[in-house]
Amino acid sequence: MAETAEGLAEKYKLTRKEVDEVALGSQQRAKQAWDSCVFQDEVIGIPIKKKGQQVEFRADEHMRPKPRSRYWGRSSPTSRKTAW
Repeated sequence: MAETAEGLAEKYKLTRKEVDEVALGSQQRAKQAWDSCVFQDEVIGIPIKKKGQQVEFRADEHMRPKPRSRYWGRSSPTSRKTAW
């Protein structure tokens, strides 16, 4: 998947900043949908133990809706020799 993304960025002459802006917008829309319970019927809770208690885990921890330098623009291309 990373190689496909890098190939498309190269083909369509997309800068790293443009790609990061689209990615950030996507993450923000996903967070808004999550907070609005859009995915409620598509996510099941998993029972886990937390501090000795049985609790239900239903959170998506992958979303990165805030623009932070540690997430956006720092990673380098993974499969190509040239950077964007």
